[in-house]
Amino acid sequence: METRAHHVLIGALTLLILAAAIGFTLWLSKSSHDKEYDLYDIVFEEAVSGLNKGGIVEFNGIRIGEVISLRFDQADAKKVIARVRVDHAAPIRSDTEAKLMSSGITGLSVIRLSSGNKTNSVLLDDDDEIPVIIASPSPLTK
Repeated sequence: METRAHHVLIGALTLLILAAAIGFTLWLSKSSHDKEYDLYDIVFEEAVSGLNKGGIVEFNGIRIGEVISLRFDQADAKKVIARVRVDHAAPIRSDTEAKLMSSGITGLSVIRLSSGNKTNSVLLDDDDEIPVIIASPSPLTK
């Protein structure tokens, strides 16, 4: 009888630890989904080699978002439009610059945004249109 009690206790403790681990995982995933994001279209007038869906978007070296889609511009097939999802807290202004940069030796590219002037207005979507940032020529193409 006494050995059976130990098995029940071990089983109950195992279930309790498993439930706590699942609860912790759900709590962590919820906290990352509670962030507010803004969408931007970044227009590149050059090849975007190494940039993929899920690619990194950085602002002054800090990861603030990701690429959610890549497509050709319907009006000009030489242009590529990258739709990015960026943390709402990032100070994206009307003069923020975007460049395509290489990420180490992997061959992957990241979109690097650099800060604009503090006196310029924040670039927000006022009328349900996604704001557009025209990318500067990349040092990769020179």
